[in-house]
Amino acid sequence: RGRFFTCHFLGYGALAAIAYGTIAWVPAHLMRGFGWSVTQTGFTMAALTAVAGSSGLLGMGMFVDRRMARGVRDAHFRFAVWLSLAIVLFGAIAFSATSIILFFLFYAVLKLLVPIGGMASASIQIVTPNELRGTVSAIYLFVVTLLGAGTGPTVVATFTELIFHDS
Repeated sequence: RGRFFTCHFLGYGALAAIAYGTIAWVPAHLMRGFGWSVTQTGFTMAALTAVAGSSGLLGMGMFVDRRMARGVRDAHFRFAVWLSLAIVLFGAIAFSATSIILFFLFYAVLKLLVPIGGMASASIQIVTPNELRGTVSAIYLFVVTLLGAGTGPTVVATFTELIFHDS
């Protein structure tokens, strides 16, 4: 199932890059773009992540579990496709907003959608034979962490400076 795992690891790795890039650069965006203080930014981001992030993580798991119970065998993957499109859409709208209210409205939705780790891990367990689950999960976490944490923040900075010409 090499093709499946390659697509799975790279696809979820790309989503992890978006998540890590967002986490790394939202504070700078709030402080530079909206004049927020470090305290305002830290408190607001912590509260938003605690509420929206945890709600999204639990909500997505319950939604996908219900779809699986209804017989949709590829519910994880169908949901991931729609989720990816929504993340790009809401992210683009949030980061192009000129109003702090609009930014947080769309960013809150983005924070609901981004925590995909549980769903991604569960989908691996469904298709991997029992004797390989530990190894495949370890490789998945290595690739996703490498792509997400290793490239996400750097790609955001590179695009901002080279494509958008904005420090």
